[in-house]
Parts: sequence; C-alpha cells; structure tokens
Amino acid sequence: MQNIRIAILLMVIFGAGLMTGRWTAPKPSILIPTASGRIAMADEVMSRLRLLLALRPEQERTLSPLVNEISEEVAQLPPASVERVEALRRFWKKMEPLLAPEQKPAFERHVRESENRMRRMILNRNRSNGLTNSSSGIQPAPSPVR
Repeated sequence: MQNIRIAILLMVIFGAGLMTGRWTAPKPSILIPTASGRIAMADEVMSRLRLLLALRPEQERTLSPLVNEISEEVAQLPPASVERVEALRRFWKKMEPLLAPEQKPAFERHVRESENRMRRMILNRNRSNGLTNSSSGIQPAPSPVR
C-alpha cells in the first residue's frame, strides 16, 4: 500500500513538473526561411530594425508584437513569393505611423531596398521556372508606404 502511494505521488509530482515547465518555458523564436536558404529569426529582424531606425525603447515595445505577428505569417509563406511581399507591405503600413519623422527617410529607404531585393529574387525564380512576370502575379512596386 505504501509503495503504491509513493508511486502515485511521484507520478503526480512528475506531471505537475511537466505542466509547470510547459507554461513557464520561454516561447521558441519564430524561424523564417529566406529565399537564399538562410533561416532568419524574429529577434534578428527586431535587432536589424533597432539599428537601422535607432528605435527608442517604447517603440521597441510597440513594434516587437508586430514583428512577431508578421514573422509568424511570413514563415508560413514561400520565400521569394508575391504573397510574402504583400504581407510585408501590410506590416510596413502598420509600422510607419509608429515612427518619428526623423526615422521615416531611413524606413522608406529600407522598404524600397527590401522590395527591390524581393522583386529581383522573384524575377530570378520565375526565369529559372520559365514563367513570365505577368503570369506570376508581380505587380508594379507602389510608391513607398504612404
């Protein structure tokens, strides 16, 4: 009887430990496959934005959930795809109002460079697959986020 009681208590303690660990463990970073075959992480994206735009701490706190949200969405989309560009455009539109006027030129340059880079990747992918730009859904780049 004593042995059964000890075994049951050990199972309860073990189960409680598993549940506690599951609830308190840090959330794993979001992994984003890139067209170059590299894997980027949401933390990396946030660090790049921090350096590029000289973000203030309150901006980081506001942007971090947005970066995580878009990272989850982008990670599900194929690299070098029109869908990924559209998702990033939605993110950039949400992000722009959170920036100070002095940060906007660097932000607009980043958006322009990112769109051009992704457009080249899509065009290269299409060429290698024998597609034309119109059949792949590529639209002309809109003016920077406004």
